[in-house]
Amino acid sequence: MARRATVDDFVDALSARMKSSGPTGIAARPRWVNILGIHYKVEYVETVSREEPLDGLISPSDRTIRIYRGLPPEESFEVLLHEVVHGVLMRLGRMEEADDETLVQGLAIGLSQAFYSISNASSPLVDRTPKGVA
Repeated sequence: MARRATVDDFVDALSARMKSSGPTGIAARPRWVNILGIHYKVEYVETVSREEPLDGLISPSDRTIRIYRGLPPEESFEVLLHEVVHGVLMRLGRMEEADDETLVQGLAIGLSQAFYSISNASSPLVDRTPKGVA
C-alpha cells in the first residue's frame, strides 16, 4: 500500500521548489507577468533603451517589460519588481507616483525583501520570526 502524502511532504516539496527557482521561489527569469489584469511579456534583451542606459523599462503601449539580460537572476528579479511597481501605479492612475523613481525603487526593494524572507521560511506552517522581533 502506498504511503499517503503528509503536510511535511508538501512543505518539503514546496521548499525544494522555492530553493531551485531562485531566491524568491519564483522562476528566476519569468517570461510574463500579470499587472492588475493586463499580461505583460517580459523580454531579456541586450539593449533596453537606445536613449539612455537602463536595466529595465516597462512599455504599457506594447505590454512589454524589457530587462537587461546581463544582470544576475536576483538583480533581474529586483529590476522586474521595479518595473511592475511602475505598471501597478500606472494602472491605478497614479501617474505622478509612477514617475517618482525614489518611491518606485523603495517599494520594489521592500517587496523584494518581503518575498525573499517569505521564501526562506522552511515551512509556511511554522512561525519563523527572526530573533528580537516581537
